[in-house]
Amino acid sequence: MAFTKCEVKMMKKAKLKLIPFLIILIGLSYYFYNTQKEIDNPLRFTGNVEGKEISVTTEVAGELLKLDLNEGDYVKKGEDIFEIDVTDYDIQLNQLVLQEKIAELNYEQLLDGASNDDVEFAVSNKNSIDKQLSGAQLNYSHLKDSYNDLDVLYKNGSVSKSDLDNAKLQMDQAYSAMRSLQAQVDAAQASLDKVLSGAEKEIIEIAKAEMELRSLEIENLKNTIEKGQKNAPISGIIQTINYDVGEFINPGMALLSIINLDTLSIDIYVQQQNLYLVNVGDQVVISDDFLEGKEVLGKVVSISSKAEFTPKNVESKESKQEMVFKTTIEVVKGQEFLKPGMF
Repeated sequence: MAFTKCEVKMMKKAKLKLIPFLIILIGLSYYFYNTQKEIDNPLRFTGNVEGKEISVTTEVAGELLKLDLNEGDYVKKGEDIFEIDVTDYDIQLNQLVLQEKIAELNYEQLLDGASNDDVEFAVSNKNSIDKQLSGAQLNYSHLKDSYNDLDVLYKNGSVSKSDLDNAKLQMDQAYSAMRSLQAQVDAAQASLDKVLSGAEKEIIEIAKAEMELRSLEIENLKNTIEKGQKNAPISGIIQTINYDVGEFINPGMALLSIINLDTLSIDIYVQQQNLYLVNVGDQVVISDDFLEGKEVLGKVVSISSKAEFTPKNVESKESKQEMVFKTTIEVVKGQEFLKPGMF
């Protein structure tokens, strides 16, 4: 069969158009072949289940009264886990309540003005402290003279250094007592002046502020007392218990630790030649013989940007010199079937 020149040219053009198509077809076939190969032969890794450990501390000081838990026990969020003796705080609370009452009465009294009884009390208080100060001044003067006499005798070798030091101590103590009483006299005089002159607006405001301050202190102490009984901040497994009932606990001490079962993770190590197949956000299937028939899923949450040699706890003879990238898997489904430490 003979072909014309025109027909031959058309056939040649058809062959030229067919070549790129075949190349594309071969490329697609190779892509789908490799994709199917990856699906049929998924990457497999091993790793240990890990959980985030949270330390539970106390914010109050006192004796540990109650701790009905053991290491390995499961606790639910909000469950009572231990109790601290807060008796000392209860006593402080009673004292603050009384101080608040006194502050309220003082404020009300300032609003009403000073009575004759108030004036008499202020005068009597001032006179009493004046007498104490006078006695303290005489005592200090006497002890000072005695010290000076002993100092002369000490320089002559008639008394010991110990006798001189003892005299110095007594003189210093007398001086401190005199200065303290002088401060009390000044305060008593100021109080008397206020009673005689009547309460000024600023004084009333100060009394009101003191009353409000006591109220805040009471509220704060009540909050502290409530912290004597601690509830579990999360659900999880008791990992460690550091103290026994009867021991004294100071604020900030880690009484126990809980592993959070809601944040389980598994670290795997991906070989550099397979790294392009793993991406953050990829879903993974977690399996083992004891998980047969159970759906446990994870998600890739991080991939290290730095390569390292295969860790000794997972390496084999074939991978001793292999570079890998640490990759963290977060368990997103089936956490109830796993426990920290499982391989």
